[in-house]
Amino acid sequence: MQLIRSVFEVRYEEVPSVFDYKSKILSKLSVQTQIDKSRITENVNIKAENDRAVISVEANRTLLIVEGRNAKKANEYILTVYKKINELLRFNNVTHIGYRCVYVEPTQQKYNELVDTYKSSLFSQNPLVDQASDLGYPLTMEKNGMKINFFSGPMMLKQLKPILNYPEFVKDLKVFKFVDIDCMKKDAVIQGSFVKDFLASSRVVQKDLCEKFKECFNE
Repeated sequence: MQLIRSVFEVRYEEVPSVFDYKSKILSKLSVQTQIDKSRITENVNIKAENDRAVISVEANRTLLIVEGRNAKKANEYILTVYKKINELLRFNNVTHIGYRCVYVEPTQQKYNELVDTYKSSLFSQNPLVDQASDLGYPLTMEKNGMKINFFSGPMMLKQLKPILNYPEFVKDLKVFKFVDIDCMKKDAVIQGSFVKDFLASSRVVQKDLCEKFKECFNE
C-alpha cells in the first residue's frame, strides 16, 4: 500500500510560553513558509510548501502533517521538526500522543465493483449490506500498548482531495482502497528516544495491519 499522509500529534498541559516563542519557532524550523495570517494570533501555523507539510504549534497541542513521503522519510522529517519545537517548549508530560497515517491501494475496478468486493470480503451477507451503495469498515483494538483506530472503505479521487493539503501528488489515482490507521497513547512521559520509538512502533503496527487487511481480499 502507498503511504500518502502522516499526522503526528502531541497534546500536553497548556504551555503559555508558546506565544512568546513564535518568532523563535519560525526561525528554528528554517523553512520557506506560507503563514496563515488568520490564525497567527492563536497559534503558530505554517504551510511548508517545499516539504508538503503543515506545522501547527498551539498552547496545548503540536500537530505535524506530512504528505507524499515514504514511511522512513516521513518519520525522519517529523522527528526533526518535533525536536526543534521541543527544544523551545520543553513539554514532557503529555496527555495524548498519536500517529495517524493514510494509505491507498489503487485498483482497476470501477467504484461500484470495489464496493461489492468489500461486501463479499469483509461482511456477512444480509439485507442491509446487500442494499448499500457505499460502506466503511471501522475497527478499534489494542496492540503493543497502543489504542488503534482502523478504518477502510472504497474511495474515489474526488473524495480524497478535500482531505489533503497538497493533493497534486495523487492526481493519477482513480479508484482505490482507502486505509486510515490511528495509533495513540495517553498520559505518556516523553524522555530520551520515546518519540522516535513511538513512531517506529506505530509503523510496525500499521504495516502489519495493512498486510492482514490485504489478506482479507484473497488477491
